[in-house]
Amino acid sequence: MPHAGDVRWVPAPKAVVQSDLFIVRCLDNILSLIFKEEGFSMAWAIDEFEKTVSTELDFREEAQHADRCRAFFRAHRGSGKLRGGRIVVPGIHHDLTTQRVLVMDFSRGLPIARLTAAVRKCREGGTTELTWEEERAAEAAPEAARLLAEAFGAMCFSEGFLHCDPHPGNLLVELPQAAEAAASSVRLVILDHGLYCELSNDRRQAMCELWEAMILQDSNQLISSSHRLGIDEATAELLPLYFTNRSMSTYAGLGQPITLEEKDRLKQQLLESGVLPEGGGSVAMAGLALLADRLPADFLMVMRTMHLVAALHRDLGGTAAERFACYAAAASHGRWERTGWMNAWFQPRLFHLRWSLKEAGMKLHAPHAGREHFSIARCLAELGNQRGEKAAADALHSSAGLAGHSSAVRCVPDLLGT
Repeated sequence: MPHAGDVRWVPAPKAVVQSDLFIVRCLDNILSLIFKEEGFSMAWAIDEFEKTVSTELDFREEAQHADRCRAFFRAHRGSGKLRGGRIVVPGIHHDLTTQRVLVMDFSRGLPIARLTAAVRKCREGGTTELTWEEERAAEAAPEAARLLAEAFGAMCFSEGFLHCDPHPGNLLVELPQAAEAAASSVRLVILDHGLYCELSNDRRQAMCELWEAMILQDSNQLISSSHRLGIDEATAELLPLYFTNRSMSTYAGLGQPITLEEKDRLKQQLLESGVLPEGGGSVAMAGLALLADRLPADFLMVMRTMHLVAALHRDLGGTAAERFACYAAAASHGRWERTGWMNAWFQPRLFHLRWSLKEAGMKLHAPHAGREHFSIARCLAELGNQRGEKAAADALHSSAGLAGHSSAVRCVPDLLGT
């Protein structure tokens, strides 16, 4: 047992982080060699983490981020549910805050994971086995999902100052004080303001125009806004697949499944764009890493954040169509809000009208039979597996002389576990 007078050396957080970064880079180099054919590399993510971690080690920076975020939501006048203090950022006690200590107001609320768990329990076993608190959490989940999507859409498209760490531990939901209170009194508490991405006004505007282009399927605006963001034309054509799960030429409504024929065309587009490694890798992450190399760092941070929000929004019971609608409204508002009150009032309404007419036209086209939801990661995995199956089949043909035995070839997918 150590004596009371013993002094133990504890490494500074900065030294620990630098050591961890060195280890992670070494592991990335090793994995890159092992999966050389797949083109796997996470160097881009490590570089971005190294740039942002320094601010997270200084709580005074986090305090400033929290102040700015709180001021934004207090002043925000956009459409939707964000008015009336629905988004809460705890106040900072600057007189007690230092580089290594952050003191803020106490916030009451349920961790958002409690809501997602209640929603999952409802789906699996109905409402008969829910406790009173779980019932209230499940009832508040749809409103929390809407607040979540609108809040992060507003941060990205209106302010260009985006909280980039929306995992469940950083979000609380304040339920109404009384069980009979309206769901509109649900509030979302955002914690941990260490990691932010800031977009210049021009890049924020370009991001708004890009999102509008994807919603309206305007190819010219998609290319022009992508160029302003530093994204080449070939990569820009892939962005709608990541953000809206559909192409620019689809007849599927926003958030709706696409036809199987179109899914095959999108797979071919991924192959021709070189997103899947030439070596025939079967790891979807390798394809995503190759695309990441083509995108600016701030754009990758936005993509990552939207992915995290999408997962939480889905777990709360929200649909892709609802989330896309929130982002579309925020993008249109963000594009025009600083161009005069007339544009700020008229242009978002015009955009919504054009979007509504386009969605109505979509419903008049292809039948709903033979459709399924598109996922770019799943398509990359399927393409990789198909290449692996073909390679394995060729190997069997050449080594065992099975060219005429189709039954032996058909068993290859089963051997590969697909």
